[in-house]
Amino acid sequence: MSSTVELQGFTASGLELLEDLDGYLSDSSLPVIPSTFGTACDLPAELLEDICLYLDLASLASFRLACRRIYLATTNCNYKLAFNVTSTDLSLRSLDRLDWIIRDEFKAPHVKTLLVTPYNQDHRRTGRHAPVPWAFDAYGQLMLPQAGSRWLQEIIWRLPNCQSFWFSQSSEAGGGNRRIHRPTIADAVATILPALADVKRKVKEFHFVSNDQSHYDLTPILKLGPVGHAGCPEIWSDLQSLCIECNKLLDRVPATEFGLRIPPYAPKLRDLSLTFDRYMNSERVPDVIHGLFASEFPFRLESLTLQNASCIDGALLARFLLRHSTTLRNLLLSGIHLTRGPWLTILESLGARNRFPRLESIRFDRLSEGVTECQHLDFARVLQDPVVNQAAKTEIECFAVTAWQRGQVYDCVSYSGPKMHVALKKIAHTAVLGEAHGVHLKVEGA
Repeated sequence: MSSTVELQGFTASGLELLEDLDGYLSDSSLPVIPSTFGTACDLPAELLEDICLYLDLASLASFRLACRRIYLATTNCNYKLAFNVTSTDLSLRSLDRLDWIIRDEFKAPHVKTLLVTPYNQDHRRTGRHAPVPWAFDAYGQLMLPQAGSRWLQEIIWRLPNCQSFWFSQSSEAGGGNRRIHRPTIADAVATILPALADVKRKVKEFHFVSNDQSHYDLTPILKLGPVGHAGCPEIWSDLQSLCIECNKLLDRVPATEFGLRIPPYAPKLRDLSLTFDRYMNSERVPDVIHGLFASEFPFRLESLTLQNASCIDGALLARFLLRHSTTLRNLLLSGIHLTRGPWLTILESLGARNRFPRLESIRFDRLSEGVTECQHLDFARVLQDPVVNQAAKTEIECFAVTAWQRGQVYDCVSYSGPKMHVALKKIAHTAVLGEAHGVHLKVEGA
């Protein structure tokens, strides 16, 4: 009964409110509110551009068809989305498209990143009959200079704001046999760097990812100077991100040597990523890494990624990390084998309070040490108490990456969040060196 009374009272109060509202709206002294509030076409151009920033290219293309005013007001935003990252596979059609971009004074300034990938599925279909602007000698080596290289250099000259370069090539592109008549990324580097030096363009990002043997062709570049051209050291003064990834290194590493000759000229370098072959390390890789760790560079890193390198000196690695302790934010060490200096000492050093004050994210996996026997770090004990910050509900993650003949090893640990020194202390105090394992059965990922 009480609920009925309350409901009736509520209903009565609601009716009174509606009567008051009706009288308020019928008051002639109130300003008249228009029945329509306009459309997107009536919005200021600045607001339209802000809206476009949240759209992908396909959605923006549909939005621009709404009316002529929106189409004209969003032209600049459309160019930003369409040309900010521009790719080329160095084919005739691809270079023609770049040539079309540079001949438009409104499009060319919006190209900020150039992605060079000298292979795609179209080349497999067209094969030898595909029209290409490149000429090769009898040994399959690209002849420089030639019309194609001069064309590419002119394109680089006329992209005034392009300061990020990504070179990527898959193993299917073919290394020295040139079966599909395409230059390698090494050829592209040898062509683009001199063009940048000619116009004194400074590079902000440089990524070199090779999954085949084409990086052997960088050997002639190494003979020309520290970075391939007499004027090139100046172009690295604004470099912020350097990524070198080379697989199938076999017995030579010119691409790695080339990449690590850049840091001495890059005082603003903040992001360094080095990835080597997962299963086969060159004998010269440790020497290259030692040169990086032992040298004094002018930069201070915020992010460091080092993957798949063996025979590393632990003392040099610890010294290198301490050199960047005040700026380092992200650290990823994967597949690293130490021949001198224990991992536990390095982990304890990382966990010292206030030693790495800005560290936000860490990941360690497949870390090992030993000269005659390979012993892997096992982080399974951290699972007994993984919580780092109860209030923020953050905890250490630990799982098995590798399956061994003698069973699983929890050889991967990661953490991202506050109180990093607490997490690193837990990792250091719970990590143990497992017994020497045999050949691993399966690797699920790094």
